[in-house]
Amino acid sequence: MYLYGCILLKLFTSGLSNYHKKDYFDDYINVVRFPRSLLELEWECGTGTFQRDYIFSSADCQHLYHSFEQVAFGTSHLEMERSKNATLLLLSTFFLVFFFHSFFKVRADYIPPAKLNGFPYGNLPLKWDTVLVEAFYDPLCPYSRDSWPPLKQALSYYGSSVSLVVHLLPLPYHDNAFVASRALHIVNDLYASATFPLLEWFFKHQEKFYGAPTSNLSRASIIDEVVKSATEVAGRSYYNEIKVGFNNLKTDLKTRVSFKYAASRGVYGTPSFYVNGFLLSDTGSTIDYNGWRKVLDPLVGTKS
Repeated sequence: MYLYGCILLKLFTSGLSNYHKKDYFDDYINVVRFPRSLLELEWECGTGTFQRDYIFSSADCQHLYHSFEQVAFGTSHLEMERSKNATLLLLSTFFLVFFFHSFFKVRADYIPPAKLNGFPYGNLPLKWDTVLVEAFYDPLCPYSRDSWPPLKQALSYYGSSVSLVVHLLPLPYHDNAFVASRALHIVNDLYASATFPLLEWFFKHQEKFYGAPTSNLSRASIIDEVVKSATEVAGRSYYNEIKVGFNNLKTDLKTRVSFKYAASRGVYGTPSFYVNGFLLSDTGSTIDYNGWRKVLDPLVGTKS
């Protein structure tokens, strides 16, 4: 409604006679501008393209421009009032088509997902009577790697009193973190018991997948290497399925949803931890085993 209001306000306050054809259409396009997180609309050289979702092609935008030209400027100044009404009708139609087309196009990438995001540690169902720790990890983040051993030790100490769910946040400045995260989703779907061993494998061999070792490698060759590595952990019988998984759009979508889920929780760096839904602030990779004991002892004690 905000966008629609902006369009109407511009039409009524400015008047069509104050605009040349190209200037008027440029101003209209500038009004209908969405944030980069949803759509990226660019108007260059008389043609428009949606960079992300491709809701309208260049030809569609060019057709829209010609429709504007015919409706808004094809009449004489004596018929300007009729032209305004026709333009309003065109704008209303465009807005409705744009809205519904945007809705159905984005729905395939919609959040929330079909089930809870994350990998439960130990492949156990979550219980409401346990203390829940949520860890946001990047499999190629050195700080995530360093924070895992003390957390794992604490989980062993508390047993069934504490549960863990790991959420993946592949950071864009960690080379190939998205590929590694996608591999974890693929393996989790095929053989959930191998998910955390594979995460630990990535922690141990991070240097193979970022920086100089991969600077001259193609994405396809990196994926092949990740597939081989994941097969070492999950078992040779899974090689073909893991390889095919990288051609499955569902695994790509799951990895994107994990990233968006982290963003929806306000997480922008790794590692980050939540305990019973509350952010554990000012800790990150610095929290050691004793630090986890200080956090969790009082919470586990109140349940006994």
